[in-house]
Amino acid sequence: SGLRVVAVRLRPGDELMAGVQALAAREGLRAGVVVSCVGSCVGARVRMAAATAETAAQEVRELSGHFEIVSLVGTVGLDGCHLHVSLADAEGRVVGGHLVGDMHIFTTAEIVLGDCEGLQWRREMDDATGFRELVINDRARRCC
Repeated sequence: SGLRVVAVRLRPGDELMAGVQALAAREGLRAGVVVSCVGSCVGARVRMAAATAETAAQEVRELSGHFEIVSLVGTVGLDGCHLHVSLADAEGRVVGGHLVGDMHIFTTAEIVLGDCEGLQWRREMDDATGFRELVINDRARRCC
Protein backbone atom coordinates (compact mmCIF):
# COMPACT_ATOMS: atom_id res chain seq x y z
CA SER A 1 0.00 0.00 0.00
CA GLY A 2 1.14 3.55 -0.69
CA LEU A 3 0.98 6.78 1.22
CA ARG A 4 -0.85 9.69 -0.37
CA VAL A 5 0.19 13.03 1.14
CA VAL A 6 -1.97 16.15 1.55
CA ALA A 7 -1.28 19.44 3.31
CA VAL A 8 -2.95 22.57 4.61
CA ARG A 9 -1.87 25.82 6.21
CA LEU A 10 -4.20 27.00 8.95
CA ARG A 11 -4.35 30.73 9.64
CA PRO A 12 -4.68 32.86 12.78
CA GLY A 13 -7.88 32.05 14.65
CA ASP A 14 -8.51 28.71 12.92
CA GLU A 15 -9.15 25.76 15.24
CA LEU A 16 -6.60 22.98 14.65
CA MET A 17 -8.75 19.87 15.18
CA ALA A 18 -11.51 21.26 12.97
CA GLY A 19 -8.92 22.10 10.31
CA VAL A 20 -7.49 18.57 10.37
CA GLN A 21 -10.95 17.02 10.13
CA ALA A 22 -11.96 19.37 7.29
CA LEU A 23 -8.82 18.49 5.30
CA ALA A 24 -9.42 14.77 5.87
CA ALA A 25 -13.05 15.04 4.75
CA ARG A 26 -12.21 17.19 1.70
CA GLU A 27 -9.49 14.75 0.60
CA GLY A 28 -11.42 11.58 1.49
CA LEU A 29 -8.80 10.25 3.90
CA ARG A 30 -9.80 6.84 5.21
CA ALA A 31 -6.61 5.95 7.10
CA GLY A 32 -4.91 9.24 7.81
CA VAL A 33 -1.81 9.85 9.90
CA VAL A 34 -0.20 13.11 10.95
CA VAL A 35 3.14 13.35 9.15
CA SER A 36 4.15 16.81 10.37
CA CYS A 37 2.84 19.95 12.01
CA VAL A 38 4.69 23.14 12.80
CA GLY A 39 3.16 26.35 14.08
CA SER A 40 1.84 28.16 17.12
CA CYS A 41 -1.42 28.39 19.04
CA VAL A 42 -3.24 30.35 21.69
CA GLY A 43 -4.52 27.88 24.26
CA ALA A 44 -5.85 24.36 23.98
CA ARG A 45 -7.90 21.78 25.86
CA VAL A 46 -5.78 18.71 26.61
CA ARG A 47 -6.71 15.52 28.46
CA MET A 48 -3.95 14.20 30.71
CA ALA A 49 -2.53 10.67 30.77
CA ALA A 50 -4.25 9.47 33.96
CA ALA A 51 -7.73 9.74 32.44
CA THR A 52 -10.09 6.81 32.41
CA ALA A 53 -13.54 6.73 30.85
CA GLU A 54 -14.97 7.62 34.27
CA THR A 55 -12.54 10.48 35.01
CA ALA A 56 -11.93 11.84 31.49
CA ALA A 57 -13.82 15.12 32.08
CA GLN A 58 -11.89 15.84 35.30
CA GLU A 59 -8.53 15.16 33.62
CA VAL A 60 -8.90 17.92 30.99
CA ARG A 61 -6.64 20.94 31.39
CA GLU A 62 -7.47 24.29 29.85
CA LEU A 63 -4.17 25.70 28.64
CA SER A 64 -3.98 29.44 28.12
CA GLY A 65 -1.27 31.60 26.62
CA HIS A 66 0.90 31.36 23.54
CA PHE A 67 2.56 28.07 22.61
CA GLU A 68 4.78 26.64 19.91
CA ILE A 69 3.47 23.35 18.51
CA VAL A 70 6.47 21.06 19.00
CA SER A 71 4.67 17.82 18.17
CA LEU A 72 1.37 16.62 16.79
CA VAL A 73 0.75 12.92 16.23
CA GLY A 74 -2.33 10.88 15.59
CA THR A 75 -4.76 9.09 13.33
CA VAL A 76 -7.51 10.64 11.21
CA GLY A 77 -10.44 8.80 9.64
CA LEU A 78 -13.91 9.33 8.28
CA ASP A 79 -15.40 9.20 11.77
CA GLY A 80 -13.02 11.54 13.55
CA CYS A 81 -9.48 11.89 14.72
CA HIS A 82 -7.31 10.94 17.67
CA LEU A 83 -4.59 13.53 18.20
CA HIS A 84 -1.89 14.00 20.82
CA VAL A 85 -0.04 17.29 21.06
CA SER A 86 3.06 18.69 22.76
CA LEU A 87 3.17 22.45 23.30
CA ALA A 88 6.06 24.64 24.50
CA ASP A 89 5.41 27.91 26.35
CA ALA A 90 7.52 31.08 26.26
CA GLU A 91 9.89 29.60 28.88
CA GLY A 92 10.37 26.38 26.92
CA ARG A 93 8.31 24.27 29.31
CA VAL A 94 6.46 21.52 27.47
CA VAL A 95 3.04 20.08 28.24
CA GLY A 96 1.23 17.48 26.22
CA GLY A 97 -1.63 15.05 26.08
CA HIS A 98 -4.75 14.02 24.19
CA LEU A 99 -6.06 17.02 22.23
CA VAL A 100 -9.70 17.64 23.13
CA GLY A 101 -10.06 20.86 21.13
CA ASP A 102 -10.13 24.65 21.40
CA MET A 103 -6.60 24.88 19.98
CA HIS A 104 -6.71 28.13 18.02
CA ILE A 105 -3.87 29.07 15.72
CA PHE A 106 -1.76 32.09 16.67
CA THR A 107 0.42 32.69 13.58
CA THR A 108 0.26 29.55 11.45
CA ALA A 109 -0.07 25.78 11.48
CA GLU A 110 1.50 23.93 8.56
CA ILE A 111 -0.02 20.45 8.65
CA VAL A 112 0.91 17.46 6.51
CA LEU A 113 -1.28 14.35 6.58
CA GLY A 114 -0.72 11.00 4.91
CA ASP A 115 -3.38 8.50 3.86
CA CYS A 116 -2.42 4.80 4.12
CA GLU A 117 -4.07 3.82 0.87
CA GLY A 118 -4.61 0.11 1.54
CA LEU A 119 -6.23 0.63 4.94
CA GLN A 120 -9.30 2.15 6.54
CA TRP A 121 -9.68 3.34 10.13
CA ARG A 122 -12.85 3.07 12.17
CA ARG A 123 -13.50 3.93 15.81
CA GLU A 124 -15.54 1.59 17.96
CA MET A 125 -16.32 1.53 21.66
CA ASP A 126 -13.85 -0.70 23.49
CA ASP A 127 -15.36 -2.16 26.66
CA ALA A 128 -11.89 -2.68 28.15
CA THR A 129 -10.94 1.03 27.96
CA GLY A 130 -14.31 2.76 27.87
CA PHE A 131 -13.18 4.85 24.90
CA ARG A 132 -13.77 4.69 21.15
CA GLU A 133 -10.62 2.95 19.92
CA LEU A 134 -9.05 2.37 16.51
CA VAL A 135 -10.15 -0.59 14.38
CA ILE A 136 -8.00 -1.24 11.32
CA ASN A 137 -9.52 -2.68 8.14
CA ASP A 138 -8.07 -3.69 4.80
CA ARG A 139 -9.85 -1.61 2.13
CA ALA A 140 -9.67 -4.41 -0.41
CA ARG A 141 -11.71 -6.72 1.79
CA ARG A 142 -13.93 -4.39 3.86
CA CYS A 143 -14.22 -1.15 2.00
CA CYS A 144 -17.48 0.76 2.50
